[in-house]
Amino acid sequence: MDAAIEPTMMRPTWYDIDLDAICQNYRTLRNWVGTDVKVYSCLKRNAYGCGIQPVSRRLEKEGTDGLAVGNINDALAIRQAGVELPILLYPNCLPETADVVSEHRLMHLNGVDPGSVLFGIRSAAGAERPQPLYPALRSIKTRILLIKEIQPHHVENHPSPFPVKQPVRMGLVPFGWGDGMPNDRPEGASALVRGHRVPVLGPIHFEHMRLDLTTLSDAEVGDEVVLLGRQGQAQISIEELAEQWGMEILHFHGNLRDHVPRRYSENNNV
Repeated sequence: MDAAIEPTMMRPTWYDIDLDAICQNYRTLRNWVGTDVKVYSCLKRNAYGCGIQPVSRRLEKEGTDGLAVGNINDALAIRQAGVELPILLYPNCLPETADVVSEHRLMHLNGVDPGSVLFGIRSAAGAERPQPLYPALRSIKTRILLIKEIQPHHVENHPSPFPVKQPVRMGLVPFGWGDGMPNDRPEGASALVRGHRVPVLGPIHFEHMRLDLTTLSDAEVGDEVVLLGRQGQAQISIEELAEQWGMEILHFHGNLRDHVPRRYSENNNV
């Protein structure tokens, strides 16, 4: 599990992760429980999809008492990142891994799980918190790879994957169901381009999908596309996107793909 991988122009798709938000949520949690209680920051599922190595390094600097994971591979990735904090490993591995657990100083015990609070993930019940939490997953972004003008007569002998009853300006972006998008295009699915919402065209492919750019005559190849987050005055919130994709916010985080690069911000720097 690698650390931060910068998005490249070869496949410009990435997640924006706010490490400062995670630390602010940690401080909030510390205030809730007091200084007499040890806090083991829970980093299940590759730190809830935010990248376990950068997150664990930042939390070590922040002063967390230890870390907790549900996967021995996550624990080993933390050690490979040079983090020396105690690690609580929830029971999920075979007895023959005992030597590995001992070698890397992992505590193979049950313990209190602070859950997804550090990542600003709201519970399904929507319970109110005494202090605000800040989302660590700031945005999901990609860029337009190709733009094509499609006329109705173009598809007479070459069937189109979507209806073309009038001219369509179609944009192709490198994000598909292999990257976490639902296989079947959600009703009303949209993205932000140049501060405007544009429809997502079906079907969704493994590594690509199409946008309807007909209303944006000035959109160009290379333009940023926001699937989650803010662009100008427009915004797609995680609550909206999770509901549209038919999953709870926690499950949305679990659906984040490890192969998608993460771009980290901290101390107001990216």
